[in-house]
Amino acid sequence: MGHALPVARGLGALNKRRTSRPLGRRRRARAWWLAGLLGCALHASGAVLWRGPGPWEAHDNGAGVDVLHGEVKPQGNTSSSTLFFKFSVEPLSDAITGQTKLYEAGLVLYERGQERLGVGKGLVAHAYSAFNATGRGLFLEPAAKSHGIGEFDLRAQPKDSNAGLLEVPLRGIVRTILFKVHYAPGDDALVTVWFQPDLTPGNTEFSQWPGQITQFKAKAAFDELHFCHRGGGEGWRFSDLAVATAFEDFVAPHVWQQGWVVGLAALLGLGGLGGSLWLLERRQVRRRVLKLERARDLDQERARIARDLHDDLGVRLAEISLLANQDHGRADNREHLAQALRKIAGIAHETAQMADGIVWAVNPRNDTLHHLANYLVQFAENFFRPTPIRCRLDVPVQLPPYRLSSELRHHLLLAVKEACHNAARHSGATELWLRLNLAEATLVISIEDNGRGFDPQTVAEGGDGLLNMRTRMTSVGGRVELAAAPGQGMRIQLVVPLPPEE
Repeated sequence: MGHALPVARGLGALNKRRTSRPLGRRRRARAWWLAGLLGCALHASGAVLWRGPGPWEAHDNGAGVDVLHGEVKPQGNTSSSTLFFKFSVEPLSDAITGQTKLYEAGLVLYERGQERLGVGKGLVAHAYSAFNATGRGLFLEPAAKSHGIGEFDLRAQPKDSNAGLLEVPLRGIVRTILFKVHYAPGDDALVTVWFQPDLTPGNTEFSQWPGQITQFKAKAAFDELHFCHRGGGEGWRFSDLAVATAFEDFVAPHVWQQGWVVGLAALLGLGGLGGSLWLLERRQVRRRVLKLERARDLDQERARIARDLHDDLGVRLAEISLLANQDHGRADNREHLAQALRKIAGIAHETAQMADGIVWAVNPRNDTLHHLANYLVQFAENFFRPTPIRCRLDVPVQLPPYRLSSELRHHLLLAVKEACHNAARHSGATELWLRLNLAEATLVISIEDNGRGFDPQTVAEGGDGLLNMRTRMTSVGGRVELAAAPGQGMRIQLVVPLPPEE
């Protein structure tokens, strides 16, 4: 728990530095998720209070020397906690040879210089045992009787045997002893000893083999831990001493529970969460940008419609008004009046076509290549029907589902209209071809006639119609390609790249 608070404060300070306004709910929640996940990663190592790898050798060293050095809080007769002690032993001499005198060895708890509970081998016992106990063991059978005052043989019955066995210390054979001390205020502690416990992944203190468990009461208060050896023999070697608050802290973790795996998982989790938050923030920024772009496009479209209404429809309606007012006082001149009416009718027809084109371009239902092709075909047929020019069409029946913006459709339509008007007025042609082709996501619209043609060098600079077409195509990322010669007709190609196919 020692690392969680600084981490949380660090994240809070970092967020506070990065922004001058309070975090929203989502950002505060994300910060807590990060802090919580990082806290889990920092505390994945369990609650081992202290660990000393050793080794320590003890040979006739009397009371021994403290190896704990105050690293664990002392326990007294008012304590109510539970602690677990684990260590490994390697006898350097056998317990039952004739050359070995009686000896006492083990891990001994000391309190204020007074010897308390010892676990290893008692002075009288030949087998592994506990000494300095105060009460009879709860899990001891009559066969596992005490060898002297306060000594209990440790039960060491293998899982594959039905007979209770007491294992004697033998030279060179390493054994692991784990014992739990449950302190009770005003009473002796309850001690449980596991001889050669199964510490493989998934095991707990409740899954241990009963033949390896010894339980009794003892005075187990301590402020020091000593490794002691007193009496005959060559001594004992101790190693891997640890103190913890749970049996499971000594159990080998599964692969996914190991520190490096937990750390890597936490790192990946933090990276994934950070990446997700970054992608989320990026998506939100992209949405805001798209929203602004749509608003900008909408403003541009509104401005274009207003400009078209003013520049085209407004001018034509004003021309109709001037013609009507000009001939109002000369109604007796029928021929002049008929000519003016025909002119007004022509302008009104063109105005209606122009209004229809504006409405068609604005309608989002027409935002496809298929609708564009259909409209151009209908326009060309209707436009050239009253003229001496025969219109021929070369348009694919099946077209890919490209979506076209209203701006692109509008400029293409006006460019095609400009080319058709020029052909009808100036070409003197008898036939005109409207072709539509697709090549590598590029749309090519061709208007060709068999008229008198012209020299492009003489009209390229001064021709308003051609200049308007070039301006319109450039605004949508396209271009105009012109091929003409005197007496050989004319071909205008409108070339524009298409957006990705949907």
